[in-house]
Amino acid sequence: VFLIGSENHLIERAIRALCQAIVGDDNLNRTILEGHGLTGDALLSATRTLPMLAKHRCVLVRRGEATPPAALDALASYLKNPTPSTCLIFAGSTLPSHHRLSQAVEEAIAKGKAVFVQADAFKGSTLRAHINREAKSRHLVLTPEALDLLVEVIGSDLALVEDALERLSLYCLASPSHPAKVDKATVEIVVERVRPETIWKLLDAMLARHPEEALIALDSLLDEGEEGLQILHHLFRQMKINLRFAEAISKGMLPAQAAEQAGAPSFRAGLLAQSLRSADLTKLRGVFYLLSRADRLLKGSRQPARIVLTHVLLDWFRSFQTSAT
Repeated sequence: VFLIGSENHLIERAIRALCQAIVGDDNLNRTILEGHGLTGDALLSATRTLPMLAKHRCVLVRRGEATPPAALDALASYLKNPTPSTCLIFAGSTLPSHHRLSQAVEEAIAKGKAVFVQADAFKGSTLRAHINREAKSRHLVLTPEALDLLVEVIGSDLALVEDALERLSLYCLASPSHPAKVDKATVEIVVERVRPETIWKLLDAMLARHPEEALIALDSLLDEGEEGLQILHHLFRQMKINLRFAEAISKGMLPAQAAEQAGAPSFRAGLLAQSLRSADLTKLRGVFYLLSRADRLLKGSRQPARIVLTHVLLDWFRSFQTSAT
């Protein structure tokens, strides 16, 4: 399967779906390779290896556009006689310009042995249709004005679109039995203009148990005019990702695989692994009680967001002090 294009979010989603369908959570039959520096021997060894105690195995090549010519030669040869039990996923921004590979890909597609998917960024009506589909899957109905504002604020970054819709779903308490109508005013409240680097500083400080750094990051966000609910919903989503990552690590997954399964940005895999490798899953799950309580207070009381969110942080850090004593 060749997943080629500039829309990394769609490519990552396709990779997760394919790997899950082929090998599920079986790490023994999953191999991840990097195009940069890849050798032909390494590629052929991975693709020719038979699955262990299973019917299939999955070999993923990331950053395929950086694959050296020698490895591309090996890939072209492999496509003429692929291993039936191996699903090779070749992902990259472009398909390298290589005559033998291009010809081999065309022949493999013609024989039904390969699939080529062009994943380019959505624009115009295609982007709007995609946002509406994603909203519907989360039991949200967007008004035309709400859709216009989402496109204006977020643009064509599908990862940010998904993040915004997830937070809208949480905010509106959308469910299959109670679909939620989302108007422009709701989007203005929920859709973040939060600076990602400051949110990550806050999250990293929470995971590292550094109260002073966490409070400084929170103050920075609030001083910049960010809404308390926006910060809270972002924390909720990221903590869900952190929990999924920690659960995957506890099952023996490698950081890159755990990040892929959890939906975490790949560049944060190393830091998350360092912070969460020995994490207490019960403590991580406990943060959702704190966040849910804060959500009720922000929506139903007159307490300032700074006080409510500060209490979330203090209660979070206090829970570790209690367990230590």
